[in-house]
This record gives sequence, structure tokens and C-alpha cells, in this order.
Amino acid sequence: SNNNTAADGISSVTKSHGGGEGGVNLDLYKNRQNSSSTSSKDESATGAAQLTSTNPFRNVDAIILLYDLHRIETFQRLTNEWLPLIEQCYNGDPMPVIVAGNKMDSSLSVTTVATTTTTSAPPSNTTTTHPNNDSRHPTRQQIISLLQQFKFVRQCIKCSAKQLLNVDEVFLKAQQSVLYPISPLYNLDEGKLSPACKRAFTRIYRMYMNYNDGLLSDVDLNAFQWKIWGVPLSETDIHGWKEMAIKQHQQHDNDDDVIRNGKFTLEGFLAIFDVLITSQNRLEVPWKVLRTLGYDDELNLNIPASIMSPRYVDGGSGDLEYAYLPPEEWRLTTSDIEFLTSIFLRFDSDGDGILSSTDIHSIFSVLSFPYPPWDVRGMTGIS
Repeated sequence: SNNNTAADGISSVTKSHGGGEGGVNLDLYKNRQNSSSTSSKDESATGAAQLTSTNPFRNVDAIILLYDLHRIETFQRLTNEWLPLIEQCYNGDPMPVIVAGNKMDSSLSVTTVATTTTTSAPPSNTTTTHPNNDSRHPTRQQIISLLQQFKFVRQCIKCSAKQLLNVDEVFLKAQQSVLYPISPLYNLDEGKLSPACKRAFTRIYRMYMNYNDGLLSDVDLNAFQWKIWGVPLSETDIHGWKEMAIKQHQQHDNDDDVIRNGKFTLEGFLAIFDVLITSQNRLEVPWKVLRTLGYDDELNLNIPASIMSPRYVDGGSGDLEYAYLPPEEWRLTTSDIEFLTSIFLRFDSDGDGILSSTDIHSIFSVLSFPYPPWDVRGMTGIS
């Protein structure tokens, strides 16, 4: 809306690549390969009751719901009509929703509410003021209740279409909800990292941990940081992440250590990303890590053909093609042997020089389904 008269309604945001098809073409964000543009469709005039539940919003990637900050009935229509309709239409495949409270320019006291859907309570720095407890304004508790009831609502933001306050932010958050989806990473119903997310970050943890003690030292964490962002972590940064992991651990009443001997455990490493997702709403960070290290949007690991077939041959046209090495040429290099030996020693739980079926399962548990055929099926041990 480019005026300041909007009361309540819905704007559907569609991601496109290489240009938009009418609507609002913002080009605010870049994904990994193409420009991401936004097309906006106003459904406010239709009304929730007139939209069928079969497929009312076609080709939609995210939804912006708008209400009037000074008319409580418009907020109530979100909770009583629009959000239940969206929940019904997209049950099982949650559609990310941004709730925007318009006409903040008319308010005497303005603060932005920005809360993730995954927290059971608002962040400590989130405040909302309502002069004289005006019942025409939605209260802080009403907004919290909305976020708790409709977990697919990613954020609530105040804005002003008249003065263009936070309007870009509203659309930016809608785009981010599409480019950095929460559902593959986090189980909103259970309030924890998804199994696929834990499996991926467990593998990443193993890539950088010290195999002698199975922990992630400050040096190891810096190597990880450098690989993803190309800049080192300061001692203050590292200390801050350790404190945050400990605090997250205490909030979840987890019995596992997050810091041991000054180093991150696996639980501590996972706690970092739990904080980023649930408390800081910075989903671009875990997605940056995953995509840099070869994971797709479904958290499947893409293994380059050069690893599966490390030799190139001339295909005759001057182009290099991949070719599988014949079995008689298969060889383990010295570094290969050292790596496999370190894994063997690390996962030999009883130190008897034999990997039990449980040990083997632990090694390969970071792989996506299906597991390798030798995982636990009929295997009693390998020496």
C-alpha cells in the first residue's frame, strides 16, 4: 500500500529469478545464483470469508498480513480469520507470514516488535508501549499469544506506509523468509533443531573438531569461521559464543556439557545455531554455512563429481570429462589412511581395536538416508 489508509488485508509475496512479473519489483536481495525479486498482490479487498480454502493464494512463497495499529478489530481479524485460513490452506507445509502493523507514524510512542516464531517467550530486548493502556491497540501479550498460536508467523513489525517507515524492512523480512526457510532447520511443533539439521551440523562439527579429544577448540572454531566467512574470530567473539551456548544450555535443562576444558562439545556447537535461529532470528547464518559446505535446500549433501571420480580425460572435443578410476588403480593415500585411522580410534568406544555395530552406526549417522548397507544390518563388528 502506498497510502496510509490500509486497515487489514493480505499481500502475497512471490520469489522470481531473472526478473519479476509486475507487482512490486524490489530486487532487495541476492540469492546464490540469481536476483530475487518480489511481486506483491493485494488481497485485502477480497476478504478472508470470500477466499476458498482450496488454493486461494497461487504461486505464493510468503505472505504479509497488514493491520491498523489503532484499530484493534483489524488485529483481531488476523487472529480470527486470516491466520486460521492460511493455516488451513498450508497445513503440513507452513507458509511464512510477516505481520505488519501500519500507521506507526500516528503513534505517540513507537517501538518495533520483532520476534521469531520459534520462541515461547519474547526476546529480552523486545518492548512495546501503549500509552494509557489504550484498548484500541493490540497489547504485547496479544502479540506474543499470536506468535505462540501461529508458529509460521516469522515476525511482527510496525511500519508506516505514509512515511515509508520500515516498509523496506517488511518486504526484506518476507524475502528472507523465502531465501532462508526455517522449516528444514527447525521443528516448530517440537521446538528444537530438525533431525536433518542436527545430522548436517554434526558432520560439519566432525570436519573441524580435534579427533584426539572430539572437541572444538578456539583454533578449530577459527578454521571453521575462516572457511565460511574468510575472516577470523576475536577472543571476545569466541568468549561471547561460549557464554551464549552455556545460557542456551541452562534454559533447555540439558544434561550434556556444551563447554568442556574450554572447548565446544557437539552440543555446544549445535547450541550456537539454536540461538541463531530461535533467539536472534538470523537464519541467513546457518544457511550460509550449509550452502557453503555443499548442502542443498532440503539439507541433502551434494557430492561433487570430481570427488566421486577424481580423474579427467579428454572427451575428444577438447572438453574434459569425468571418468571413474578402474578398481586396480584405487589407492589410499597416506593422508587417507591417517584420516580413516583417526576416525577408527575416535569411534572405537571400548578401545579394543574393533568397531562394534553401534560404533559403525555412530560413524555413518551423519549421512543422509538411506544408510550404507553395512551400517548395522547383520554386522557385529569390524577390525
